Amino acid sequence: MISMTEALKNQEYISYIDLVGHLKNMAILSFDKKDIELLEKIENIVSNYKKYIDQTSKAKMNTSEIYSIENINSIYNRNIDLKILCEYRFSGIIERICIAALRKTILADMIPNAQSGNIYYESERDLRQVVAAYNRTLEENEISPLEVKL
Repeated sequence: MISMTEALKNQEYISYIDLVGHLKNMAILSFDKKDIELLEKIENIVSNYKKYIDQTSKAKMNTSEIYSIENINSIYNRNIDLKILCEYRFSGIIERICIAALRKTILADMIPNAQSGNIYYESERDLRQVVAAYNRTLEENEISPLEVKL
């Protein structure tokens, strides 16, 4: 059964994911082609991870010799936790993309000193790090890591 601490942590993650979604909607006019392509790539990666989690869990349930409601519920709860964690981790990259886009456009006009230097943000590096960290999380939960093409 999911503990109260895990439920509260998931609620915080969901709140952050929603907040980043609002930030993305606000910054949508500030995105250039590179930002949009990267956001689409992140959405595809998150979608692939969610499908992969479902597929591996379904295979595990089908091959399990123990069929019980507690076992099924445990796997289901773990899947929900892993999917929320996946969205949460990739939301951090989306947030940085949005802030960088806003700094290049809207904030540059409002705060002249906001553009005192170049905006350096290496999104590909962040993406590789988040994918590696999430694959480690999958391994900790006895799911083989997903090979992600970046």
